[in-house]
Amino acid sequence: MGELCRRRQNNSLPELAGMFREAFLPDLTIENEYVCKLFYRQISGYVRFNYANRQEVALMYEEDAEQSFAVMKQGLLSKGCEV
Repeated sequence: MGELCRRRQNNSLPELAGMFREAFLPDLTIENEYVCKLFYRQISGYVRFNYANRQEVALMYEEDAEQSFAVMKQGLLSKGCEV
């Protein structure tokens, strides 16, 4: 499953990714100038910050991880994203 969010406040995506990474420690991080992917075993998925278009955040997760996903989604919403 997956869901897209968009940045709506003044934080840049790299700043948002850094705040999210501090709040939810990833099991693996892949980051370059175009994208940041934070992988999490607890949701069997990842959160992707699309630096290339400067506003898109995608959350990809397994269906049975909806409770953990909901906590992460709320974290993004509290940091200025919208669904």
